[in-house]
Amino acid sequence: MLKNPGCKYQPKKDHFLIYERDLLFCIISTYLDLVSIFMQKINIDRHATAQINMLANKLMLKSSTAYTQNFGIGMMEWRVISVLSSSPNSSLQSISDILGLDKAAVSRTVKKLEEKKYISVDGDETDKRMYVINLTPKGEQLYEVAADFAIEREKLLLENLSEDEKDQLFNMLKILKNKVNEM
Repeated sequence: MLKNPGCKYQPKKDHFLIYERDLLFCIISTYLDLVSIFMQKINIDRHATAQINMLANKLMLKSSTAYTQNFGIGMMEWRVISVLSSSPNSSLQSISDILGLDKAAVSRTVKKLEEKKYISVDGDETDKRMYVINLTPKGEQLYEVAADFAIEREKLLLENLSEDEKDQLFNMLKILKNKVNEM
């Protein structure tokens, strides 16, 4: 079990969903502690990396709670389901590449989703070392309901932006994403 002596949020035994949330709290509090160390040199209000990370952490925490309460899945599970809805017959590597996440983390999530019967994992007919991952009918049903929920949450998040501002936001995010790929 992970222990951060400086973190007041410690994971609870025997409760994985609570553990996931507590782990996020711990990551956020540790990150904020580190940010405070560098605040003397960096104006946090004008530091893009800090602002993007803090926004992502808040979104992840709120979303994880909402998806767990409404659908019994965490954000990682939702992300994999979302990828499989638009990219059937995916491999573990392709899901990892699309999400920009570690293959081991995606593998753990795929295992959980398979246990919950939301996805099927079958051997590739041409390469027995590879696996083909797809949504099951149960997974497709979950996607339909959860996708509507996700769309409503995004509308709520962006409701104070005009259409021009939304276009600018997505263009800037694309530019930053491309720049990160170059770094």
